[in-house]
Amino acid sequence: MLDDFLQTVVNIKQKKQGIYRGSCPNHSKTNENLMVFVNDRGGINLHCHANCMEYEILDGLNLERSSLFPERTPLQTEQWREKQADKRQKRIEEDKAHELYIELKVLCQCLEGRIFGNDSHPKNKTECYDREKQAMRLVPKLFKGYYS
Repeated sequence: MLDDFLQTVVNIKQKKQGIYRGSCPNHSKTNENLMVFVNDRGGINLHCHANCMEYEILDGLNLERSSLFPERTPLQTEQWREKQADKRQKRIEEDKAHELYIELKVLCQCLEGRIFGNDSHPKNKTECYDREKQAMRLVPKLFKGYYS
């Protein structure tokens, strides 16, 4: 994949491991203003020092954007999907934990009678009592998994 891509760039030279310099197809063929980087996933990143956009460089080389990415096997695709699903699930759990934290903070405000500059503080005792009951139902959920 990389070798095929590098053959399309004029005056390409390797500067370091995974870093190449050549001529951008949108400028004079003598200037080495195009940097080609190989990223840690095996894909290719492009940077033109004359500020060409990636799609302009690819148009000049008559290539599709897909030529910048390695082909994935079905197993790699499935592993990637599982990893993304795990990240989504973790975000959901963190959001729930944050909501529980906010409810617990409200409970502390009610119990201690403090107002932390928060307009959501209950204005009367009945509302305070209702929030205490609601928050007390949430306390076991907050510690679920930490002590089991």
